[in-house]
Amino acid sequence: MLGALERLLGDHIVEGVASIPSGSLGLAKLHHPEWLPVKDSRVRIYEGAPRNIADCIAEQAARDVLQLVQSSGDQDLLIVLISGGGSALLPCPVEGVSLDEKRKGSQLLAKAGATIHDINNFRKCISMVKGGKLAEAAYPKKLLALILSDVIGDPLDVIASGPTVPNTTPTQEVLRTIDNYGVREAMPNSIIHHLQHTHTTPISHPLVEQVFRKVQNVIIGNNQTATSAAAETARELGYTTYVWSHRVQGEARTIGELYARVAMALVSSSPCPTSSLSPDGFCATPGLAEDLERLCSSLPSLCPHLSLCIIGAGEPTVMLRGAGRGGRSQELALAVAVWLDRLVGGKPLGVMPHDIIQFLSAGTDGEDGPCDAAGGIVGVGVVRKAGDQGIDPQAHLDDNDSYGFFSKLCEGICHIRTGLTGTNVMDVHVLCINMALP
Repeated sequence: MLGALERLLGDHIVEGVASIPSGSLGLAKLHHPEWLPVKDSRVRIYEGAPRNIADCIAEQAARDVLQLVQSSGDQDLLIVLISGGGSALLPCPVEGVSLDEKRKGSQLLAKAGATIHDINNFRKCISMVKGGKLAEAAYPKKLLALILSDVIGDPLDVIASGPTVPNTTPTQEVLRTIDNYGVREAMPNSIIHHLQHTHTTPISHPLVEQVFRKVQNVIIGNNQTATSAAAETARELGYTTYVWSHRVQGEARTIGELYARVAMALVSSSPCPTSSLSPDGFCATPGLAEDLERLCSSLPSLCPHLSLCIIGAGEPTVMLRGAGRGGRSQELALAVAVWLDRLVGGKPLGVMPHDIIQFLSAGTDGEDGPCDAAGGIVGVGVVRKAGDQGIDPQAHLDDNDSYGFFSKLCEGICHIRTGLTGTNVMDVHVLCINMALP
């Protein structure tokens, strides 16, 4: 984003600060020189937040950003480039809360299975930048924010925790969220104290309205951009393609079962009411329920095709139960493999070619959780291959150790490793059915 903007605006850029993921410059020099800032760039660059975890380098970048917007001239135009991962790249905790405490609070919620909306609402209320505070610091300058969305539905106040969007989340609501996930006792006292003694200014307040009349937020890319490109590529490869949802969310293991059931329905060409696809206890959001109903009604027309590609996208969550390593995309792929084995086992379909069903789940930023893989790819025979190697897929799933599983399986051949991609528009899921195989 930075390289493109500099080439577009040239000398009109007077000064800037950029916070980018650790390793981005090295990757750009090797593979993507078009990402690099221009020669004699006027933008100071900080590389921090390795594995999407806020660190002191990212914090310094955030404080420099604040200083820059406050010191610029009232007639200056401020252009803010925001992409997925912005929450980790721009940490600036309120006074009295340390970066370690802020990081611990976010991790507690994430491990308890909180949604990105819940986590980012929490971050907004303990930040000096998020929740519209960057825009408040910039007032009365005009501010233009160009945004790549990594959140379902593109809610501006949630993407990167909304640094240029007014905060509508009351602190009391955040406290209720902390209680609902059962993490209040473990939450740092400084955070609880701050939330109990501060209040969110209503969006209708005259001062809030005055500040945000100077702000324009523009979505320039999102998950649909990625799925459209994936669908086009699949069609070029000869697949009949169906994009079923851009709002896949829920516990990764449950979504894995859902994808496995969809795959089996397509292979068996059997009538498939929504109830037969939905895992036990699965409670889809209203939007996802509509998408699932539409997919079920489309199955009869899809089944006759020999090569199918079903594409989904979104941001599942992981409920941490074990001590393993991985991320939501790898855990989702592993869950699909386990459920395919359960659904195929003991049936005539058990002799189907291993490549007839293939499923991929990957993060579009090239990182999945705190590890160096983007995701995983599985098929019908993955569990049996693992058994031949003495690897127990269910045990790895129970321990939240999807990274360990894919690293050991066939020397990592099912691991997806892309390196940093320079963008983040959530996760992409690709289910391929190849009935033309012998």
